[in-house]
Amino acid sequence: MSIRRPDMTPNKTPMAEQPVESRLGNNNEVELGYTREQAIAEAGRCMNCPERYCADNCPIHTAIPEFIKEIRAGDFDKAYEIVSSNNPFALISSRVCPYERQCESNCTRGIKNEPVAIGHLERFLCDIHDAGQASGDSAPLLSGRSAAIVGSGPSGLSCALALAEAGFKVTVFEKSDSIGGVLAWGIPPFVLPGTLLKSIIDKLVSYNVEFRTGLGVGAGHDTSLNDLQARFDAVFLAVGAGDPVGVPGITSYPDGVIQAADYLANPIKPQANSVGVFGGGSTAIDAARTALRAGAKQVRLIYRRTEEEMPVTCYELDCAKKEGVKIISLLSPSEFITDKGKLTGVECRNMSLAAPDYPGGRKNVVPSGDTVVIDADLAVLALGFDNEYFEGIAQDSKNRIIVDEQHLTSAANVYAGGDAVTGPSTVIKSAAAGKAAAGNIIMNIRG
Repeated sequence: MSIRRPDMTPNKTPMAEQPVESRLGNNNEVELGYTREQAIAEAGRCMNCPERYCADNCPIHTAIPEFIKEIRAGDFDKAYEIVSSNNPFALISSRVCPYERQCESNCTRGIKNEPVAIGHLERFLCDIHDAGQASGDSAPLLSGRSAAIVGSGPSGLSCALALAEAGFKVTVFEKSDSIGGVLAWGIPPFVLPGTLLKSIIDKLVSYNVEFRTGLGVGAGHDTSLNDLQARFDAVFLAVGAGDPVGVPGITSYPDGVIQAADYLANPIKPQANSVGVFGGGSTAIDAARTALRAGAKQVRLIYRRTEEEMPVTCYELDCAKKEGVKIISLLSPSEFITDKGKLTGVECRNMSLAAPDYPGGRKNVVPSGDTVVIDADLAVLALGFDNEYFEGIAQDSKNRIIVDEQHLTSAANVYAGGDAVTGPSTVIKSAAAGKAAAGNIIMNIRG
């Protein structure tokens, strides 16, 4: 029996993209995906390591070496079965998951060369499967049990899917008018086409999951947590971290200043020639790239740390730069300058880096007495999100819901997961939390 030797080509198989000169004129997906031949070639670079460091560092523990092995053999159906059995959100996560910082950063091939393109391979499988899919799946038999999901972001949808597959009658309560949370409003279509989220929602609907939009839960909203506890066997809180962080010391903003969440969610973007995006995460990158597509002549991303500290992938940053976004480091907004009530610029403090609070943490920033003015007729704030207070549930000093190892909160039969528990995190980590919580709900109710 011959032993397969991996292809030791040092670099990843490149994925085709829209040319820069054409992509800025549309909102279509930038990356175009692998062909079958490219996928097999890239899978051939995998060494099938017995240690499986890649899978161990996947938040949802996808069997990475196993599905890559099937791609290499040309059995794409089997490979997709392996991926989807553990990650029902692979169609989405394969586009937005920060592979560079998770599985691929732990790929043995990456020690001396580029790691295997795990994310590209997963996307390839999802794309070819999605293209050949029938209209829908048959609904599982109902078990007589019920569950309420509060919030329809990645964690809520993941929990809803797992419970529906187990026969629960699931009702999802969403305070906004659209389903999907950050997947719907926070990720532009050139990164995540809306049709992909719709396919997830359609599957849930085919499983008899009921969505009730425009209906908030909690103090001051349409229904109370106590009401859900009385009506359902279990409640899962997936309320996210949805309170945008503002500029310290400023309580109201002039015309021309907008939160990134509102900017990305609004299908009609405000027209501007010079846009300043403040922040350094994926939301900031997405807002800056969106501004270019909305017609801005100049887009600058201003971050209080340096590029090395940005919590984004190298690919995201590279795309932004290629498209024309200018990165300005070590500045933090302090005051908005207006003329006749309209924004003309943003005064920023110069910042310097200091040691982190703990080993491995991001470096702190220290303001100096110097300031500089950035010309802008539109300022987009992507400074992060805080957790909101949820009455009736134990939370910590940062309003993060406190849960035990089973995702149970301080309230009876009420579970929680995702950003509501951890603070702002990634789509795949939130989806993993929803799936894990569903497993605990099923186990506890069935005894």
